[in-house]
Amino acid sequence: MDLQSAHRHNAFQCLIPVDRRRRMSWSLALSDKTLLECEYLLDSAPACAALHAKGDAIPPAFMWDKPGPVLSQALNQRVAEIDDAFQGVGHGVQTLIDSVKGARPESATDRLSFLLRYVDTKRLIRRLTHVLGLRDSREFKWTLSAIQRSQGRRPAEFEMMLNNARERYGVC
Repeated sequence: MDLQSAHRHNAFQCLIPVDRRRRMSWSLALSDKTLLECEYLLDSAPACAALHAKGDAIPPAFMWDKPGPVLSQALNQRVAEIDDAFQGVGHGVQTLIDSVKGARPESATDRLSFLLRYVDTKRLIRRLTHVLGLRDSREFKWTLSAIQRSQGRRPAEFEMMLNNARERYGVC
């Protein structure tokens, strides 16, 4: 941004009320945090797959409050202790994750929409609750449906189930 554009930008910033600027700033921070948490969950998928193949469950609370690098380190340490056959599952998933990462859009808005197709949204909402220091809602599972409803969207699985029912039973 050149100096003239910077001055113009600052002049327009003065026209925006302070509380709205704070909300815009918080919204941007939330978007950045959400993207970062999506990346962390995506990066943890190979380790989760390897442990799942072995039959080890990862408790949901294990992933709630650990910073991304600590989470990766903890998962990789657990994966290092299992058989090579199960580690192979993780390597296969890593190949898929690499292809997903290669197809990520550049725009942050498009990237978020894209990444939400590949991450566990319930874990994401739980992580964001802890990372952002929000009040822990026991009904967090309804957060996603409220977001989808506000955007006029339905979950892809629900949409597929409705289409299958229409085809199978001839219901409109």
